[in-house]
Amino acid sequence: MPFENFKELEAHAQSYLPTFTRDLLAGGKHDGTTTLMLYLGLFLVFFLLLPTLNLVNLNLSRILERASEIGVRKAFGASSGTLVIQFIVENVILTLIGGLIGILLSFIVIGILNQAALLPHVQFSLNYKVLGISLVVCLFFGCMSGVYPPGG
Repeated sequence: MPFENFKELEAHAQSYLPTFTRDLLAGGKHDGTTTLMLYLGLFLVFFLLLPTLNLVNLNLSRILERASEIGVRKAFGASSGTLVIQFIVENVILTLIGGLIGILLSFIVIGILNQAALLPHVQFSLNYKVLGISLVVCLFFGCMSGVYPPGG
């Protein structure tokens, strides 16, 4: 027998994710978790850009509808900086309201999923670190979409 000289066998099992990504993405050669996270990151950035472009479009149409108000404010001495700050504040408020609605809906959906017990022995919860980062990213995109139209 080829294993006569050995007294112990030591094995280190991998968790499901590295095994799955190695088989799926790396062709069985190495851990593909980094590649998977890169693909997921690019996918998420793409889907974050879509609402940002939508916000910019909404702001542009809102500014065009309020062109007379902007003209009157400029005629009475409002600077472009003042108008930019106004639009940034409006966007931050709208973004915060949207974020709070999203958080509330997340709690409701997670509560419904936990009570329905669709997946046995699974308890869903919010990751507050991810939630905080998401709110910061939303505020950043809200500020950026508020800055672009008046300055452009």
